[in-house]
Amino acid sequence: MTPAIPRTPPPDSHTGDPSAPYRCQELRADADRVITGRASKELVERYELHRHGCPSCRRFHEVMLQAYTPAREPGRRSERDLEREFAGIRQRIVEREQSRTRVRAAGTLAAAAGVVLALGLSMRGGVDSPQTTEEIVLEEGAAPRYPDASTLIPDRVGAFGHRAQAFGRVVAGSAELVDHAGRPAAPQSFRPGTHFRVDGADAQLAVFGRVLINLQEGTLAQWTRAEHDLIEFSLQRGRLAVRFDREPSDPILQIRTPDALVRVVGTVFTVEVDEQGHTFVAVLRGQVEVLHPGTGARLATVDAGYLFDVAHTTFADVGRPEVGAALPLADPVQALSGSVPERWIVPGLPESAEQRTLERVPDPRSSESAPPRPPRRRAKAMPPSSDESAALIRELVAQAERDRRHKVQAALERCRALYLEAETRPQSPRCFDAFMREYASEPEALEGILLIGILRMDYAHDYQAAERRFQTFLRLAPHHPKAELAMYKLTLAAIESGQIAKGVQRGQAYLDRYPNGRYVGHILQRFPELRDQL
Repeated sequence: MTPAIPRTPPPDSHTGDPSAPYRCQELRADADRVITGRASKELVERYELHRHGCPSCRRFHEVMLQAYTPAREPGRRSERDLEREFAGIRQRIVEREQSRTRVRAAGTLAAAAGVVLALGLSMRGGVDSPQTTEEIVLEEGAAPRYPDASTLIPDRVGAFGHRAQAFGRVVAGSAELVDHAGRPAAPQSFRPGTHFRVDGADAQLAVFGRVLINLQEGTLAQWTRAEHDLIEFSLQRGRLAVRFDREPSDPILQIRTPDALVRVVGTVFTVEVDEQGHTFVAVLRGQVEVLHPGTGARLATVDAGYLFDVAHTTFADVGRPEVGAALPLADPVQALSGSVPERWIVPGLPESAEQRTLERVPDPRSSESAPPRPPRRRAKAMPPSSDESAALIRELVAQAERDRRHKVQAALERCRALYLEAETRPQSPRCFDAFMREYASEPEALEGILLIGILRMDYAHDYQAAERRFQTFLRLAPHHPKAELAMYKLTLAAIESGQIAKGVQRGQAYLDRYPNGRYVGHILQRFPELRDQL
């Protein structure tokens, strides 16, 4: 049964005053420092005062507290405990072997005795006992020795080869998230079992590096499974769009609805569940299979350009609602200025790139097409005034310098605003490219390099291009206020692209430079073995 999802609290759920200096947003940003004991006394007092008066923040604090609770380190146990464990091992081996034939039982029991003896030597600290990733060897009077995780962890072992990849995150928009127990989940590190409810603007999720999901307003969904060869989401109501650029070693993705099971191996598609619980599947690129949710029998194979109605088993052309839902997932190289990518099959849409816009997609639910949006005109800059007075010239120069900085910041803010809104996000790549061409030499424009890297990672899943942007930004502006964010994103790019060893090294570098940073908790959630680095 789906747990009740709490409503988003007001800006300050303790005082009810939107202008209060310490709100829920500040508490969630300070949780890392308070829980790990790195906050000042005054900050702890403000944190605790708000937490005790805010039920939502109390639940958030409990979730974060569990994430930061260190695992119990195994130490040297008593001889009685070891003997009891050895006796249990022997008993389980005997019970298992008794079910086999008498001829094989003798040989197998002899081999099992050797296994028990070897296990006993290893657990008693015998000579040449191997040390694994999970083992922590304790000597008399010595500190624990941790293995070098960066050398023991492979780069890729199938799907979710390391626990660091078994997380999802909200990359754009906002949604209400709760875990399987009904507690608030962290937007930057939610796990399988998380429920999502989108009541405002669209929200975009990134799962397993290459799965990008756009949830439209009014959608209620859940991440139900994450296994070695299968990722599954359930959709109770609303519409979601998925882009999955699958590689051969990646798992298969399933979307489960009340009356259908949509299975894909790599495509762009949408799934909708209406108020009556009926499912509609639209494919824009690739192909999907629609199965019966109970028996697994195939109901239909939906090709690109078609919309399948599960209840009536009928096909129709994809329309504007489906294309609009998937447009935020388009490749930014092709989706310039909100245009529909060329690889998407949309019946009735002209082939010309200039005319492949959402407004020109036929809308089957409306007899009239929406009028095209008028093009935006850029305001012409007024020529600067001149004056013969030296004092006025100095003032004009200072004012021009301020205007220049404001102009750069305003241009950057326009591009950032396009990215934050799901409807305008396809226009942001072109905006950022134009921004860098015009202001690349300006010191204030360095943040644009970072934002382009974030765009390439979150929006296009182009991790190599994103890493180059992050490294360039850190080289040019190592002391920039956003340098901490760049180092965290650089670590995240390695994790989501499957380069776990590189992610560990970058996580260690982040902890060395920012031991009290705001992203410490997210790194420790993915790499608990780095706790001893603090």
